Amino acid sequence: MLIAYAVLGICIAVLLTGLVIIQINAAGSIGMLTVEQLVAGAKKALSFDRHYAMPFDFAILPAFLGLGVFLHVKQWVHGDMLLCTGITIFITLALVFAWSKFPGEEAHKDFVVGGVHGIYVAIGLWIVLMVLVYTPKPEPVYLLVLCAVVPAFLFLGQHMYLGVINYYREAASYEGNPLANIGGWAGLVVISGLVWWRSYALIPPEFWTKFQ
Repeated sequence: MLIAYAVLGICIAVLLTGLVIIQINAAGSIGMLTVEQLVAGAKKALSFDRHYAMPFDFAILPAFLGLGVFLHVKQWVHGDMLLCTGITIFITLALVFAWSKFPGEEAHKDFVVGGVHGIYVAIGLWIVLMVLVYTPKPEPVYLLVLCAVVPAFLFLGQHMYLGVINYYREAASYEGNPLANIGGWAGLVVISGLVWWRSYALIPPEFWTKFQ
């Protein structure tokens, strides 16, 4: 079974990486992959290459999420997996609807790019929820890394790093100000806090004794 779990984890990682590549190709086809494409089209928008969560999605999250499946899938049961699927679909649709109402134009508002990204988000969210909610004994070190990954992802995904770069308005093709978004900061704090609290609750007390 160990080999089967490893293969499943690798397949998840490859699938997620492939979904990002599809987004890259789709964004390029509509002229929103790079800043150069926007400038050539005299368009004010957020290009795909300035969505700094995308390198994170491409190079870090696939392996991390695949590892999460490898480490924990043996503890998952079908009923919980189905319930988590329903919850994940509901949350993903709510996120996509809310995000579609945000002002500004970006590559992910294209139907294909956004749709593929929605599939990516749903898979990642499902794995994280399975680990945090439906895994009786998740690996403590994995939970600790998750506590770092989640706020980093939220910071990048809400364009806050781009806001740092654009603090003095030097990113001419981007007009937003994510650092002033109170809702974004609140979401980062609340979601990260929930992940930290849940992780602390799941890590057995004896784990901490090795650091004393």
